[in-house]
Parts: sequence; C-alpha cells; structure tokens
Amino acid sequence: MDKAAQRAQWLQEVSDAQRIGELLRDEAVRGAFAKLEEETIREWRDSEDYPKSIQSDAWHRLRALDDLKQKLQSIVTTGEIAAKSLEDLKRG
Repeated sequence: MDKAAQRAQWLQEVSDAQRIGELLRDEAVRGAFAKLEEETIREWRDSEDYPKSIQSDAWHRLRALDDLKQKLQSIVTTGEIAAKSLEDLKRG
C-alpha cells in the first residue's frame, strides 16, 4: 500500500475511533448496554424452570453483547494506533 492510501486508511480509522469513542462514553449508550446485560442475566438466573433453550438464548445474547463491546473497543484502539502512526508520519 502506498503512503497516500495508508494515510487515508489511518485517517478513516481515527475518524471511526473518535465517533465510536464518543458513543462508548455516552451515558445513555452505557446505560442501555448495562440494562441489556442486567435484564439478560436476570432472565438467565430466573430460568431454572424454563426450557434449556431460554437459558441458551440468554447466554448467546450475553456473548453477542460482549462481542459488540469488544469490537467497538477494538475500533477505538485501532484508531489510537492510527493516530500515533499519523504523528510518526508527520515527523518523518
């Protein structure tokens, strides 16, 4: 990849990271994640008398929520690395 293409990619990664970072810091978004997690855990705990499929569904929802959080954080981390690379590029 040439320098211009690499720079464009880094700029996009920085932009994505900034937008996702704002989302992850937003109290409403954080509250929504926490509420989803609490509701799902409560359903999972209360599912002793329910079919195993309900327990399995709750477990899968928790995994999906964790995967989403990890992916969003990964985008932020990638953007931070891209920002550093852009700074290094400016310095030569």
